[in-house]
Amino acid sequence: MKIIHPLLYLITVFAVFSSCSPKLQPDQKSNAADKIFYPKNADTAHFQYLKGISTNKDIEKQSRFEESVIGASKLEFMSKPYGITVEKSKIYVADIGLKGLNIIDLETESFTQFKPFHKDLTFVLSAFVDTNDDRYILDSKTATIMVFDNKGKLKYDFKVPENERPSRIRIKGDRIYISDLATKRINIYSKETHQWIDQIPKKDVIVENDDFVYMPMDFDLDDEFVYILDAGAYKVKVYDHEANLVKSFGGQGNGYGLFNRPKSIAVDREGNILVVDSTTRLVQVFNREGQALLSFGFPYQIEEDKWAPGIMFPTSMAIDYNNNDYFKQFVDSRYRLKYVVYVVNQTGGKNLMAYGRIELK
Repeated sequence: MKIIHPLLYLITVFAVFSSCSPKLQPDQKSNAADKIFYPKNADTAHFQYLKGISTNKDIEKQSRFEESVIGASKLEFMSKPYGITVEKSKIYVADIGLKGLNIIDLETESFTQFKPFHKDLTFVLSAFVDTNDDRYILDSKTATIMVFDNKGKLKYDFKVPENERPSRIRIKGDRIYISDLATKRINIYSKETHQWIDQIPKKDVIVENDDFVYMPMDFDLDDEFVYILDAGAYKVKVYDHEANLVKSFGGQGNGYGLFNRPKSIAVDREGNILVVDSTTRLVQVFNREGQALLSFGFPYQIEEDKWAPGIMFPTSMAIDYNNNDYFKQFVDSRYRLKYVVYVVNQTGGKNLMAYGRIELK
């Protein structure tokens, strides 16, 4: 049997998908018994589609007895989901239509909606939940951060006036990071005093230099670096925490290692960088040096008139190491689950799609 080099195979898969993707119309004709792997025909898969969630019916379990006694539970669904964050057993999905958060608790297998009332709450793109379970909700129109406790009670709020079109919020340690599309930077604040501290990139960066950011669509960070998805330059730009550019990679296009409409970025504990693109409708995986490794998330045909569900109009992404126990039930028995990748879709089959990063046992 002729052996195909793994990289050549991945490039071929990507090329076929890129050329055909506008014609693909994924539906929900695949069932739970289907094992959806990426790459599809490789000897060893690296990612597996696990589960999709759009409503409370996708996560809650109600027995026939409960339904007969108290009636069927009311249908609750995501309206126009955008940002996502994970803390402990809970997934929080910011929802523009809801003006609040969809909260999926994998431990209790429940789906609830948090619709806070606040005079400045109009347009919720992003939220972050810290280790104390405080919910930091960012309103993008009023540049206001509202902090609620885990019971939904407002603790305090504060303005972040250095932002004109804030799009993402993340917290690490004692700092709050906010990406702003208008000022083209990541603004950094003290979590304790709420005062502006610094920015990435630096104030004196020159337009057309590689360290200049044109459109910070999303970002992620670890102890060493801040990873900015610059949708205006079609690149990932990696900075240290002193705002010095370390490396950048990417470029415009539909091809392997390139971006067309990049929407979100996430970095795993091994330094692999994941980027989801709304044109190609897939997640590309890069190593820490910026080399493209593989891609996943696209639909493909299982059999005649039967498709594996695919990513549609993605808006955000997150990596979860906390809830492997819940998702193990969906993983092929030959594989071990390393972590889960969530992709939020505004339209399509499921609003929240969970993919497992897997390895052979």
